[in-house]
Amino acid sequence: MKSTLFIMSLLLVILPIFATFHKIGEFETTGAASSMAISENIAYIADDIDFKVIDITNPIAPQLLGSCTTLGTGLSMEISGDLVYVAEGTSGLQIIDVSNSQSPQIIGSYPTPNSANYIAVEGNRAYLACYDTGLMIFDISNPQTPILLGSYPTEWGSGLCVIGNIVYLAGGGFTIIDATDPQNLQVLSTYQMGYARSVTVSGNRAYVNNSEYGFSIFDISNPQLPQLLGQYSPMTADVSGYAYSVKIIGNYAYLSYGPLGLQIVDISNPQSPILMKKYSTIATDAIIKDNLAYLVSYTKGIQIIDISNDTNPQLIGSLETPGNASNLAVINNAAFITDGDFSGLRVINISNPNLPQAMGQYSSMILSCMASEGNSLYLIDYNGLEIYNATNPSSLVLQGNYWCLTGINAIAVSSSIVYLADDEFGLVILDVINPASPILLSSFVYPGPVPLESRPFSIAVKSGIAYVTYANEVVTINVSDPTNPRYLGHLLITNHTSSSAIVDNMLYLAASREGLLVIDVSNPSMPVYHSTILPHSSSSIGKVYKKDNYLIIADDAWNEIGVYDVTVPATPTLNNTYAWNLSTSGMYLNNNLLYTSNFAYGMNVLDISSLVAVDDQVVPFQKMTLSNYPNPFNPSTTISFSLPSSGIVKLDIYNIRGQLVESVVNDQFTQGTHTVTWNGIDFNNKSVASGVYFAKMSCNGQETSRKLVLVK
Repeated sequence: MKSTLFIMSLLLVILPIFATFHKIGEFETTGAASSMAISENIAYIADDIDFKVIDITNPIAPQLLGSCTTLGTGLSMEISGDLVYVAEGTSGLQIIDVSNSQSPQIIGSYPTPNSANYIAVEGNRAYLACYDTGLMIFDISNPQTPILLGSYPTEWGSGLCVIGNIVYLAGGGFTIIDATDPQNLQVLSTYQMGYARSVTVSGNRAYVNNSEYGFSIFDISNPQLPQLLGQYSPMTADVSGYAYSVKIIGNYAYLSYGPLGLQIVDISNPQSPILMKKYSTIATDAIIKDNLAYLVSYTKGIQIIDISNDTNPQLIGSLETPGNASNLAVINNAAFITDGDFSGLRVINISNPNLPQAMGQYSSMILSCMASEGNSLYLIDYNGLEIYNATNPSSLVLQGNYWCLTGINAIAVSSSIVYLADDEFGLVILDVINPASPILLSSFVYPGPVPLESRPFSIAVKSGIAYVTYANEVVTINVSDPTNPRYLGHLLITNHTSSSAIVDNMLYLAASREGLLVIDVSNPSMPVYHSTILPHSSSSIGKVYKKDNYLIIADDAWNEIGVYDVTVPATPTLNNTYAWNLSTSGMYLNNNLLYTSNFAYGMNVLDISSLVAVDDQVVPFQKMTLSNYPNPFNPSTTISFSLPSSGIVKLDIYNIRGQLVESVVNDQFTQGTHTVTWNGIDFNNKSVASGVYFAKMSCNGQETSRKLVLVK
């Protein structure tokens, strides 16, 4: 049944060698951070819960000074003296007195009929861009009672910039308005360009972000006839849209591109803007100060990035792919990358790692995961498993397939046996010795005593034992006879794990915010939590990869790659760390060259031999962990926690205003994993309302918290 798949060649873009930015600090907000303003060494941050005042004198360790509860989501803010003016979404305009940084107070407000999205202050006037209402202008000479002076209706009012009496408005297009008389606004011009998200002005140029054209540069020397000069768009097959905000400094535009992070574009030639540097994260706003970028992220709060380094000696080669590069496999001198929805498989020639070359693509697949063994490539798409002979990577040969009707989350291959993590059938085991005719040997649905989640997420196989992770546990299965898999044991863990690796008797699980979990599986029937590797208190480990005596982990929260020596598997020793610009999905190590797939930024090649060795070795940290299931829940949820040592555990539930709702636990517990139940009842034995709550736990000087969502 052999058929030959000829791969169509495709010219991909070769990236320049970007500078190395690295994260140096952060401030995590309780809610979704939405906007920020900075005055000297004080940062003001708004999220969907409250308004915070932060001391950033030491950007490595920002300190909370004070906060106050607000009524909406602070989408934009501007500082004027001791007052901060906030566009509070559906709550309109709010004015906050910050003269006492430890006790900010709301002193004035004005409810707008639609969402207040952006604010600018000029003298005694505040200008609001509001959804549907468009432009609203207020007299704020008395900040306690702002007075509406005038308005101009437009769709999707989302951003504005004020220079003198001229308002540049982003919304249903790009509109320039003379606001000399706020009660008689004069429209000077409108440039139709779809939904415009934000605008800023520098000199005779306006910089507008919109959904259709990306980042656009206009000549506004004649405001009645703006002229489009040039455009820049980072759109890929999987990530498209507009920059949430733009800051102009000299000849550079700093674009906050949401899921694409921070992009720095050279605008010295406005007809041809060029991407120069980038930092991969989620960024909706940025403030640039003293070679530091303060990035706002609704998932990560405030991140502080050092952007002073213009060199990157470790990055020796790069190739951008059109889609969202995720899984990575290497066979001989070819790299294979799954490139996101509808972007299929990309094939790259890496015989010269300094200059990777696109060999072609196969774009009719939606690929979820991939593995390789020998010259065989195993691909998972929505139809199931397809097996290709990749001896000639420019002309893959389809050898066989196995159709699955449900989703497959992970694949592992060992000695021509394929292990699939299947949504419905659990662990599926196939014999592919004859790839033209894969044979189903068995399937195994986890029957353990605490089946918190039936879907398996990752698989590692070694010496006849399969280690399969589920939402909140790892299960050991004897697969020495693949026709008769047998349950051995399980261990409750406190987070979803998407990647795993095993060295001798130690299993390593990439458990996101819980870090890299080190599990002792010397007795597979009784796996035991050993320790946690957590490079930073807020690290999020998304990938773990093992090659020879190296264990390599990717920290998504800090864009760091950590290289560990696991000669002694129970005590991984940190050799070096590479802090760079990009989040990492897939990894492959060969002769000190680390090939990485980096989502929207394609494939990169790093020389890890040039990394500076770490002098002070890091010992795995035994970390207290906290999780709950289900979440959202109704009417009750099971809260699981793991203790590295015995101690008195205090576990309390708070509402979003920080008020204590219930004390669930205040007692002595032994080392290990424990569970308790909260049934949505408060101190008065009354059912609490639907909404967001927080479980906060402390023990032996450690603290951790977890967001709980009650939906009735």
